[in-house]
Amino acid sequence: VGTAQKYECYKYMGSKSSADGYTWYSINYGWDGTARYAAGSFFNNEAVSRCNQIDCGTDNTKISHSSALSLLTAQSISVVSSGGCSDRNVPTCTSLDQVRCQNIRDIIWLRRMTACTIVVTGGTETGHASGTYSHWNGYKLDISMSNSCINNVIRGWGQAGSTPYPTYYDLKRNRYYDENNHWDITYMRH
Repeated sequence: VGTAQKYECYKYMGSKSSADGYTWYSINYGWDGTARYAAGSFFNNEAVSRCNQIDCGTDNTKISHSSALSLLTAQSISVVSSGGCSDRNVPTCTSLDQVRCQNIRDIIWLRRMTACTIVVTGGTETGHASGTYSHWNGYKLDISMSNSCINNVIRGWGQAGSTPYPTYYDLKRNRYYDENNHWDITYMRH
């Protein structure tokens, strides 16, 4: 038995059964893609527009800055840069060039599910720590902590660790580090 967040989106897997006075529908729920069952009386098909897929390729497809920016701004997610630029090779810029499609889908998912203001402050630009799951390799985004709405949502998931920073995980198993002045998000599924 589990719970879901308001407006969470699921894919119907094509089978249903009856038990305990409910019709149970097989849905794709969770970060691992495992089929689960949900009682049909809890579905709301009126909010289907919130679930529209973001068309940018497979999860690992790397996209251009302009494509990513277009997808984000269409969802009222802003991107700011302390240097006022988007050049990937300049550390004061905020670049989305070569960001993974999954990052864009999941930051949009976060915006849709919370209705909080989200401001991206770091992307794939140079100047971040190196490693396989790094900003440069397209696995991370930074978002502003200047909005109490998003801070309360993330902290509401419950702290899951503190090495090297207070750590939180969303329902999709993306990792959020509280780095004091921004959220450093690693998109874990790949």
